[in-house]
Amino acid sequence: MHPLRNALQQALADQPELLKLAEDYERYYQLVHQATGIGVWDWRLDTGMILWDDPCWEMLGEAPSTQPLSYVDWQQRVHPEDLARVEPIVQQQLQSGQPFIIEFRFRHHQGHWLWVEGRGQVVEKSEDGSPLHMMGTHTNIHQRKQAELALVAQKEALAHSNQLLEEFAYAASHDLRQPLRMIHSYLQLLEKGLEGQLSDKNQQMLTFALSGADRLDSLINALLEYSRVGRKGPPNENYLLRESLEEALSFLAPDIERTQAQIDIVPGPWPHLNACRDEMTRLLMNLISNALKYTQPGQPPRVQIRLSTSEQDWVIEVCDQGIGIAEHNLDRVFRVFQRLHPASAYEGSGIGLAICRKIVERHGGKIQVSSEGENQGTCFKLTLPRHLDASRSG
Repeated sequence: MHPLRNALQQALADQPELLKLAEDYERYYQLVHQATGIGVWDWRLDTGMILWDDPCWEMLGEAPSTQPLSYVDWQQRVHPEDLARVEPIVQQQLQSGQPFIIEFRFRHHQGHWLWVEGRGQVVEKSEDGSPLHMMGTHTNIHQRKQAELALVAQKEALAHSNQLLEEFAYAASHDLRQPLRMIHSYLQLLEKGLEGQLSDKNQQMLTFALSGADRLDSLINALLEYSRVGRKGPPNENYLLRESLEEALSFLAPDIERTQAQIDIVPGPWPHLNACRDEMTRLLMNLISNALKYTQPGQPPRVQIRLSTSEQDWVIEVCDQGIGIAEHNLDRVFRVFQRLHPASAYEGSGIGLAICRKIVERHGGKIQVSSEGENQGTCFKLTLPRHLDASRSG
């Protein structure tokens, strides 16, 4: 029998009602421990004794004991890597008197390491404010921690795999352009040298070959552009995001004039961001160019650009009144080389929106697309975290 329990029974021997109440609480206490697996510890700093209850021992595969532990005993049970991190936290909380929550590994009786969450708080101090008594709990979090560590390892492996894939795409696209240019040049020389000597069928085949080479060069160039996002580009800078919009509109001025497009910019404060200016300009250019391209026949494009803010994000929307997107195609638009329309109807590489997503996500944001359906227009919504904000707006 635990000495504290024995002492309590002796003290309440002549008060059966209180003794029954104490036994009821003891039973409830045991039920809670069985349901939660939480163990309770009691540390007397004036004597150095640490008492563990039964669940504290059982989660480590050891038989319950009433023998107190010393602080050295506790240190020897904690994983050395964790001890160097945990001890300063405990000592700091002893001085401040504030509660703490820490995760560390205990040595299990069978020799392996078990992840435990420790909680504690000073419950008694001396007259001069020195801590005398601390109590807390141990919770077995091994399964949860193993899952978290496995997820971290998967993310790291995925990030490494993506990096290798991007490096391969960059190298492949860069190295493929030179032989492709040579093929294209020799096809042009062949066409010029055989001018007037080819049958209509042979001339058509040569034209198809030249067109295919041009198309392949365009796709390789788009892949190269995609792989360059975030690779040794210009560093982030603090600047007014509205400047990227103005630059994008300036680059697109010939297309805007040619299509007689109407660009409506809803007035509002634009943030100063700590971001890659070139990438943000490219992002807005791609979205606006997309709106100019996918228009209904005979109808000048109309594009609305608006900015708003939430507690966590800046929200930028680029909306048009163009041909729209069918619901079943909405999840395809950000994929690399995914085209919803034939190249003969709308030119492009099918990679512009994939570049947009990569830029937004590289800056910690998200991009979404919505449309009521075909011929109902399209709206792209960007969210950029406010931590990019350089604490000014204009």
